[in-house]
Amino acid sequence: MNIEEIKKSIRASWQRVIKNGGKLYQYRSCKDYNFDNLKEGLISLNRISSFNDLWEGRFEYFTEEVISQSKYSKFLTKESVEEIIKLNFNANRENIYASCLSESKNSELMWAHYGDTYKGYIVEYDYTDTYQLIQSQSAAIFPIIYEDVVIDFSQLFVKLIDVYFENLLQDVDHVNAEVRAVIASNTLLPQEAEYVNIFKKPDWSYEKEWRIMTTHPDDDERIPITVKASAVYMGSRISEVDKKRLMQIASRNRIDVYQMSTDIRGMNFTKIL
Repeated sequence: MNIEEIKKSIRASWQRVIKNGGKLYQYRSCKDYNFDNLKEGLISLNRISSFNDLWEGRFEYFTEEVISQSKYSKFLTKESVEEIIKLNFNANRENIYASCLSESKNSELMWAHYGDTYKGYIVEYDYTDTYQLIQSQSAAIFPIIYEDVVIDFSQLFVKLIDVYFENLLQDVDHVNAEVRAVIASNTLLPQEAEYVNIFKKPDWSYEKEWRIMTTHPDDDERIPITVKASAVYMGSRISEVDKKRLMQIASRNRIDVYQMSTDIRGMNFTKIL
């Protein structure tokens, strides 16, 4: 799958979410830092390299294609191309932070895995409001594409290398040192780097996942961004202590609250605030 095919898939996902009401949901446990985030109107983004899918971040490229299509092919070797790509993408991956949301609030597996077996809660976000707010904070939101494919970044790397050489090729003897300096400054377009992290195997498709992502150069465990919640959905097994705490936070922040109940037909949510 190439870059243009990825963009087409992203547009289709945007249209689907808007058509279905424009809401995204984050499953949370009743830990103190989650309550603090809700109170402050924040979402925590974690380093994406710590996520639990070992096959995330896969991409491929064809070195011969990159060299042959570059305007500066006569200066390139297989080793130099591979070094530039390796250093750049390793650096970008370590600097990408993300937080996960879902299109569904009714997933039994998601409630079990991320909602602390119904003892947690869901925070609802309006897609349009979230999109605009996170853009102002140099972040982006992407749908996960569930396909067992590896992204072909050959054309991206042709563009990347040509841009480098257009800026750097003033003295051939110093190209390697200067290329290293540019790589260290992490100049690859963040959105293109983030495409690496929006593919998962079809086994994960039940999550209907979206990711808020940004790049962050410092070695922090997590970073916060401001996102306004529109509602909270409490699990059917939430404790009275946690329920009271959530109600207090929601009341102060003018957030609607719904309580889950279950019957033989599935989940029901009743508005209680």
